[in-house]
Amino acid sequence: MNCLACGSDEGEAAMSRCPRCGFPLIHTVGESEDQERTLEKMAEEYRRKKLDGLSLGFLTYRHELREGRLVQCGIQEVTFPVPASELSPGEIFWQEGKFARIRGGKEITLTLVVRKDGARRKTHLPMCAPGTDGFWKVGLLLGPGFAVRLAVGDETAYRCSGEVPLLRFAMSGEE
Repeated sequence: MNCLACGSDEGEAAMSRCPRCGFPLIHTVGESEDQERTLEKMAEEYRRKKLDGLSLGFLTYRHELREGRLVQCGIQEVTFPVPASELSPGEIFWQEGKFARIRGGKEITLTLVVRKDGARRKTHLPMCAPGTDGFWKVGLLLGPGFAVRLAVGDETAYRCSGEVPLLRFAMSGEE
């Protein structure tokens, strides 16, 4: 049974709550458009409440050529302009701006930054670089269980990192 709030398919008919996010697994007899809208609204409110106050970003690294060698000379945090509570599950939110790409197939590590109530947590996410032409964009993908992934590439060709469950940050504020 799919959870209406987080999209997880781990729930079973005998369960009363989603095992990933805790939203009630609601069983109905018969359906109406009014019922559907009411349930969708409840799920949306639950999702917003659970993810309220979380902001997400990623780190970028600046390099320059010094004495014939490429040297890292700066790190900057880029914050996504949309809070976690406003992400649409299953849809990639692409950040404005473009970044230099690395040859496709190469192993890279992205750094996701999660902020809540003044606390800042970084999570390093290894992944394989996508094979794309041109510059990269960076996006966020909210998946089942309120887990987020970073997407790198562009709208036509991209790769996603592993999942980072946001509920652990939303509930405890700890990594």
